[in-house]
Amino acid sequence: MSEILTLPPREANTGETDSDGIPPLILGPARDAIERVLALARKQLGMEVALVSEFTEDEQVCRNLEGNAESFGLEIGAGAPVWDTYCWRVVQGHLPRVIPDAKSDVRLRDIEATWEADIGSYIGVPIRFSDGRIYGSLCCLSHTANPSLRDRDAEFMTVLAGLIAHDLEAESAAHQKRLETVERIRSVLERGGLRMVFQPILDLASLAIVGYEALARFEGDRASPQEWFAEAAEIGLGLDLERAAMQVALAHLGELPSGRYLWVNRSPQALSSSILRDTLASASGDRIIVGLTLREPVDGDRRLAEAVHDLRAHGVRLAIDRVGGGYTGLIDVLRLRPDVLKLDPGAIRGMDSDTSRRDLVSFLVRFGSEAGATIAADGIETHQALTILRDLGVSCGQGYALAPPLTLEDLAHEARQGGEQGHNLGGVGSAPRP
Repeated sequence: MSEILTLPPREANTGETDSDGIPPLILGPARDAIERVLALARKQLGMEVALVSEFTEDEQVCRNLEGNAESFGLEIGAGAPVWDTYCWRVVQGHLPRVIPDAKSDVRLRDIEATWEADIGSYIGVPIRFSDGRIYGSLCCLSHTANPSLRDRDAEFMTVLAGLIAHDLEAESAAHQKRLETVERIRSVLERGGLRMVFQPILDLASLAIVGYEALARFEGDRASPQEWFAEAAEIGLGLDLERAAMQVALAHLGELPSGRYLWVNRSPQALSSSILRDTLASASGDRIIVGLTLREPVDGDRRLAEAVHDLRAHGVRLAIDRVGGGYTGLIDVLRLRPDVLKLDPGAIRGMDSDTSRRDLVSFLVRFGSEAGATIAADGIETHQALTILRDLGVSCGQGYALAPPLTLEDLAHEARQGGEQGHNLGGVGSAPRP
């Protein structure tokens, strides 16, 4: 079966596809820092307004303002023909950087802005990037003449322009990196570069396979899946990538051997998203377990609680992943009432020689039992760990000591060999419970 996924259209605003999800990250100039610099320039020089403008192909566009901008007819985003501005002429060497009395300067009489904006005095310097490119201009204006302005004030402005250039250049680089990352993620998804492998989850008593965890893999890239999802979340495409991974995993639900469940991992933010919740609701809920990793408290997250309630009504079961590693959030576990607690590999590693880790696992097994949850273990790498986990009462587990992740071809082979051997641990209908 081919990989199936749906991506938001390219012409749409790049960001989350779900309107009630996390808003997309918007990169632009560090506005607060720049406005503080503008306020410093304006007050130090006794001027009425300070601004940062960008030179485009044929316009000077106002990007940042501080002070009495309205009286000059200035607003952010507004542009003027570049050749008809003081700033451009200063950069070209046609005007000095300091103009104490604009209306009495014969060089300014043919510039409409002198009269339309009622400019009495001006001081401006170019904003130059480290590679020599000129981004635009930093300038200050007043309606009245300011005979106190001197060349030393232009040097002061040049220092401030350097600070602004540093911030703008950093933001420009970050923005370019974001665009490249967006294109890389879209490109991989659109050409089918996202695929799934399926790690068997076994009943530790019988060693029968009861389910499979869908694990995302990205072709042609050395970054780990965790890095892909983290990077996507950082640039505002986290839900888009999680949605695509969900679609690809669910597309193969029917290819799993009969009676086995599918474990899919999602973030709390993704599970709270109506789009991902609807995607899950369209599948056979009684064969799906959703694993959540809690990295921070979720108490009071109304949308997450509603999502869990809706999915449970559809037959989907809830697991809390990576329990015992990093943030555990036992209070959140009690509030969410998960069906499964999966132990973090770090809690299991070294149990044969570390009694404190065995004590932790023993505590979590008792906690899970009292909470009505089945205990599963991840990262079982040795037969000694398997024996200890059995003795401590862990019901299910996965790891290379049991079985490696399987490809679709491996699953098809298993199905041909007969897929009815899964041990039923009390799940809904024919779907075994972990």
